[in-house]
Amino acid sequence: DDDIDSSEMDLICGVYKTPTGQGMQTADLSWWPKQSTWVGLNFDVGYWTPDNKVWFLTHLGKIQAGEVQPQNARHWTNALKKYTFMAKIVHNYRSACTDYLSESLDM
Repeated sequence: DDDIDSSEMDLICGVYKTPTGQGMQTADLSWWPKQSTWVGLNFDVGYWTPDNKVWFLTHLGKIQAGEVQPQNARHWTNALKKYTFMAKIVHNYRSACTDYLSESLDM
């Protein structure tokens, strides 16, 4: 089985289940954005980019230096929103690819 389940993905992202103070309820805090957060952001262009690598290495350095702590999904979404310019690029790229493949396969 090659699929990664949610508990394995949480382990990779460094997820901690932390008490919220409201009964047995917990919140997820993670060292890295969870897959569910990452997929919805503009950093997810379908492949690992040089910008992704720079961001990863910068964040890893901050973790190692003790400059950051695990964060919730809202924080991750807000922290990565500065890359919103990618949304239009990704959309146009995917549309162009779809159009090209559709036209090519109809030949």
